[in-house]
Amino acid sequence: MKIKTLIIVPLLIVGIAYIGAKGYIYYKAKAAMEKVIQLASPFVQIDYTDVGSKLDGTIYVDSLRLTPTGTYDETTIKRLSVTGNGVSFLLDVAKGFNNNQLPSQMAIKFEKLVVPVSSTLFPNLGDSLSRNSTKVKFEECSIPWILNASGINKIGISSISADGNFAYVFDRAASQAELKLEYDLTGIESTLIKIQLSQLSTHGMIGVGKLPITEKLSITRQYKPSYITQTTNHCATEASLSTASFIDDLFTQSDDYYIRTLGFVPGPGLSKLFKNLLTNAGTVKITATPSSELSPALLKAYRPEDLADLFGVTASYNSSQITDLSFSTKSTTVKNKQRQTSPNNKTAYEPPTPLPKKTDKTKPKAKLRYLDTEISDLKDYLHHKVHVYTQNSIKPKRGILTTITTKKIDVEQLVFGGRISSHIYIDTIERIEVLRKDIPEDK
Repeated sequence: MKIKTLIIVPLLIVGIAYIGAKGYIYYKAKAAMEKVIQLASPFVQIDYTDVGSKLDGTIYVDSLRLTPTGTYDETTIKRLSVTGNGVSFLLDVAKGFNNNQLPSQMAIKFEKLVVPVSSTLFPNLGDSLSRNSTKVKFEECSIPWILNASGINKIGISSISADGNFAYVFDRAASQAELKLEYDLTGIESTLIKIQLSQLSTHGMIGVGKLPITEKLSITRQYKPSYITQTTNHCATEASLSTASFIDDLFTQSDDYYIRTLGFVPGPGLSKLFKNLLTNAGTVKITATPSSELSPALLKAYRPEDLADLFGVTASYNSSQITDLSFSTKSTTVKNKQRQTSPNNKTAYEPPTPLPKKTDKTKPKAKLRYLDTEISDLKDYLHHKVHVYTQNSIKPKRGILTTITTKKIDVEQLVFGGRISSHIYIDTIERIEVLRKDIPEDK
């Protein structure tokens, strides 16, 4: 047998085996997707263009579109992928994991997720992109309202675009794991969370067996200047103040105000951090290294003010260490406020001053309506609802603006329960109406 044959034959065998495995994986992945689509069909319509796999252990779905039944509120994902450790991971996914054990490593990634703020699929997105689970009230234009992007709809953002990734590596022999969650909200903020765990159960599942130990936790959040500027300007306008005065006023409120909105009263270091973020945006990094001897059952014996030391918390702003992380959970407003003398010469206390608000109740509010829009401005309204009037049709084409080129636009329409994409040449368009905010001018 020739040497050439000795080389080619094994390669052909490997190639045929891979093609067979790839076909099997494609079949299983596509069948799973169709099952999901069938189960979800009463609530949301799911479309996609392709299912595929790669040798590095990736299964992906391209051009996902999710639309709540009977609406135009479409959420799109350019690519959703799951990656493990090579081809063996792909086969494990296709067959189902043995004994319900987690694989040694996995990453779930989404690219270019676009969701309208007014989405019915995510009904609270416009009012609060990020709410916490405590009883803290997200008052409009408070510190957490701004830093948690809770009012994106107030500053004219009509859709959110994001990339994200969740990944972990699990060492079953050592009962340790590293988790990573990161996402980027275009033009708003990006966040990276890393967690190191030990003493996990043999299945690698949190909630099975005793609680794992958190060896280290780090959170890095970067705020984008454009978002911070837009939001503080909006709040300053609502309060009839300059932006600088509005920010200054946020840090001269009563302790009760901070407890109501933040859940605690920040000390000098945290107050300075918040003020820097609202003035200049920037990056905050927080790390915690809890002691392995710290029992969750004993935490209630400590004061909240002691938790930063107990958990080994450090923080920095733009790489500069924050040395003072003090805070309080009790109000000392009465003790700290300046005293004034009442008419009967008894000491009284000045009540806390709320943030000033506009008193002109006759000012009209912005409303969503279809407004005539120049073709040159359409790039700012992708994925908005439109009415397009053309020269050769009496009725307008109604749908979602999906594509804009120099010669044509594409409008996706719902027709008899299905969808069609209409290609409309710009030289045939007489006028276009876009569903957007009608902001009245001050008189």
